[in-house]
Amino acid sequence: MYASHTEFEGLPQERIQNRALLKGMMAKHGFLVDPMEWWYFNYKSATVFEIVDIPLLQLLQIANGQKP
Repeated sequence: MYASHTEFEGLPQERIQNRALLKGMMAKHGFLVDPMEWWYFNYKSATVFEIVDIPLLQLLQIANGQKP
C-alpha cells in the first residue's frame, strides 16, 4: 500500500487525523474520495452525466446561444 492511499497508516498520528478530518468534511458535503489518492475528491453527481464528444468550438457556440 502506498502513502497516497486513503487507508495508509504509516504516518504520524496527527497527519492521519488530518486526513480523516478532510475526508469526513468532504463526504459531509457530497464528495467521494478516490481510494488511491487521499487528496483527490469527486462530487457525487459528477458520475451521472453522459459522456459526450463535442468539439470545443461547437460547445462554445452552444454556450453563447449560437447554432453550431
